[in-house]
Formats: sequence, structure tokens, C-alpha cells
Amino acid sequence: MKKILVIEDTADIRGLIVEMLESRNFEVIVAEDGARGVSLAENEAPDLILCDVQMPRMNGYEVLLKLRENEETSTIPFIFLTGAADKMQVRHGMELGADDYLTKPFTLQELLAAVTARLETRATLAKAAARKFADLRDSITFSLPHEFITPLNGILGFSSMLVEESGKLTAQDVEEFGRYIHESAIRLQRITENFLLYSQLELAAREGRKMPPPSELLPVLERITTITRKKAKEVNREKDLELSVEDIRTGIDPAHLEKITGELTDNAFKFSEAGSPVTVKACRTNRHFCLAITNLGRGLTSAEIGGLRAHSQLNRKTFEQQGSGLGLAISRRLSEMHGGSLQIQSTPGVSITFKVEIPMGDAIMPQSDNK
Repeated sequence: MKKILVIEDTADIRGLIVEMLESRNFEVIVAEDGARGVSLAENEAPDLILCDVQMPRMNGYEVLLKLRENEETSTIPFIFLTGAADKMQVRHGMELGADDYLTKPFTLQELLAAVTARLETRATLAKAAARKFADLRDSITFSLPHEFITPLNGILGFSSMLVEESGKLTAQDVEEFGRYIHESAIRLQRITENFLLYSQLELAAREGRKMPPPSELLPVLERITTITRKKAKEVNREKDLELSVEDIRTGIDPAHLEKITGELTDNAFKFSEAGSPVTVKACRTNRHFCLAITNLGRGLTSAEIGGLRAHSQLNRKTFEQQGSGLGLAISRRLSEMHGGSLQIQSTPGVSITFKVEIPMGDAIMPQSDNK
């Protein structure tokens, strides 16, 4: 049984609405003023709220604003009850986040139509959210254990050999096993750090946090060159790296710039064959700082690009890959925190380019170049 909260200060109208709704088997709770309505909404968690606009103590607009500020009540469908079809009044309510409005007097059919429509919309959104959550859960179920267990197995396996076979191992064996353990530990550390960082970025995005204006503008040439060459060396593909980095300065947090560059470069090498080029370009274009990283390979279709998200990997059964799928999501969030964006351009079977653009308010050329 769906629960509906009716906030209406006029007793006769309130009683009529309750009678109408109860005749259709809705559970109805009532409030005679806005303040009482907010309290009931927070404590009773109704499926829908009907609220008069003009009320004592707290009017309908104030009620709506108060409920939208509370995460637990922010998504409850909200229908205004207004005494006149005042377009300005209606527009103001919709701008504040109301889902619909009813003009008094209204019929039983009109009331039921509005209530039913909003409840069905909420049910549809809930189903969509449930599907996304299920997809996310499945992605985490498949990717997370694999990504943690694989390096852990390497650490456990080689360390066990060091302990159990210590008397039989040569110095070269010990060095080799130690190197494998170290590489596995680094991979595990990166996976853990990425999960923690992504959680922090998602929280910051939910709260609408942005990076403050930079205190100084720093050159990007050395940072981008260093991090991309390091990534190329890690996979023995130094000859495949093609750099074209202008001597520009940016207000992007240095750690964030290195993270974005490193994750996108790592992906470019991961999803391309050895011997094929990976191109990294950084330049000023129009009023933006632009970082574009391109690799040749299978690329992505438009549908696949639209399906990219954290904890997901495309066609893992067909294209075996390592990684939690978080690198791209982290790069996108970091770009957005600086007021920019991450775009994906791809020709399936040919190439794919990840392009980060940051507004020129955060990136300028050196002063000597602007004279």
C-alpha cells in the first residue's frame, strides 16, 4: 500500500483529499501546516507528498526546499496544490523541484491521474536504478576479486618459495622472485589506492565540490613527459611512445595532472599491440588546455563508449585485460573537478582517443609567449 502525505491547512479540503485517496486504498497521513509536514516526511518516508502552497508557519515553497536539502527526502515525488492557475507561481514551484501541480478545485479523476503518474514515474526510476546497481554489483563481483587475488597470488606464491626453498635457491633466483613480489605489491597498491580515490571523488562530486582557484600556474611539459615515459618503460614500449607536448602552464593540481596522464597512458598501452604507436599531445586549443592520448587498436563503438563506467570492463571474456576499470572514471572525475571534461573519440577497429579539456581560466601560456 502506497503512503501519501497530505500537507494542507484547510480542514475541509484536507478531509476531502484524504477521503478520495483512501477510497482508492492509499495509506494517508496528514499535516495541518508546513512545519508538521516536514517532520512527518522525515519520519514516515511517504511515497508521495501533496502540499498546499499558502500555509502558516511554513509555506509550500519552504517545505519543498527543506525536503530537497535532506538526502532521505530529496527524491520523494512532490505535487503542489494551488488555489489558482497562476503561471508564475507554478513556474516558481517547478524551478524549486516540484514534480507536478494541481489547481483547486480538482476532481477525483484529476487527483488520481496526477498521483498515479508520479508514482509510476518513481517506480520506473527505481527499477532503472536497481538495474544499474545490479550491473555494478555484477561488475564488482567479477572484477574486484580477480584484481585483488591475482597480485596476492603472486606475492604468496613467490614468498612461499623463498621460505620453503631458501636453501636451494641461487642469488639470481632470489633476485627474480623478489622482483615478482615487488611488482605484484605495486599492482595491489595501485588497485587499492584507485578504489579509495574513486570513492573520495564520487563523494566530492555528489557534494558538488570543485577545485579552488590555483595559487600558481605550473609547467606541464616535464610532468607529462616524465609520467608517460615511465608508463612506456613499465611495459617495455618506449619506442612506441610519441610525444607532442607544448610548453604551457596550467592551474591543474600537479598530482591530478599526473594521475590523469598516467591512467590514460596506461590504458592506451594496455589496449594496443606492442609496436603500434601511442600518441600523447598537450597543447592550447581555443580557450582550453587540451591533453589527448591516442592508441591504435580495436577501439570502441558508440554503444560501448556510452556503457563505460567504474568497475566495468568491456568484453572481458573476448579481450582478456587487467585492471578494475577505474582509471577512466577517475580521470573523468578529476577533469570535472577542474571545470573540464573528458571526451572519447573512436573508430572501431582503428583507434581511440581520450581527450581532456580544461578551461583557459585554469591554463595559460607562459607570459613570455603572450607578449
